Amino acid sequence: MLIFFPTLRKSLFLRDKIVFINLGLTLTFNFLGWFFLYWRVQPTTDFLALHYNLYFGVDMVGEWWRVFYLPLVSLLCALINIFLAKVLYRQTRLLSYFLMTATSSISIIIFVGSYLLILLNGF
Repeated sequence: MLIFFPTLRKSLFLRDKIVFINLGLTLTFNFLGWFFLYWRVQPTTDFLALHYNLYFGVDMVGEWWRVFYLPLVSLLCALINIFLAKVLYRQTRLLSYFLMTATSSISIIIFVGSYLLILLNGF
């Protein structure tokens, strides 16, 4: 990626080891979430379980395409947090590190949720 964008190669934000590792984790798990859902979920006229609660069981059902809301939320959170971390990097690096770590954590948790959603629906 840095080969095609020479201005990114000079960016201190992307050269930071903590930021780079968290960005790699975020992009990897976000891509895996999209790919895994695209690979496993087939268009259907039946409703799918979208949420499972321990007390009530399945408490939200919907169309097949609504399962893609999970990786979409992950992507939007990642874009917002990465933008904020880049803006705040020169002022407070610690806050930037927290944002990047939160972004990685959100992506991993949503990936696990997507996997469990696939298991719930029996795909």
